[in-house]
Amino acid sequence: GITVWTIGFLFEVVADWQLASFLSNKPEGSSRFLKSGLWRYSRNPNYFGEVTMWWGVWLVACNLEGGWKTVYSCIFIFLIIRFLSGPPLKEKKYKGNSEWEQ
Repeated sequence: GITVWTIGFLFEVVADWQLASFLSNKPEGSSRFLKSGLWRYSRNPNYFGEVTMWWGVWLVACNLEGGWKTVYSCIFIFLIIRFLSGPPLKEKKYKGNSEWEQ
């Protein structure tokens, strides 16, 4: 569980760092979307890291009496991120943008 949490944490930190670096050093006229590093493989690697961290917490908690109930946190975070938070808003905003859909 701790290993899964650590992988998720590192994924989120690296993805956030890459995005911040891209936004602060973006040359005029360049792509609006980050397509290198972890962002080459996913549109939202930071959210993947977040969800992975919660699965790590669940794995650790499973060793405790009643710890299996923490699975609800994992499911809740996944549903919020997938259907209400960043990705759905971006998909709606950039729908039809060929650069986004690549």
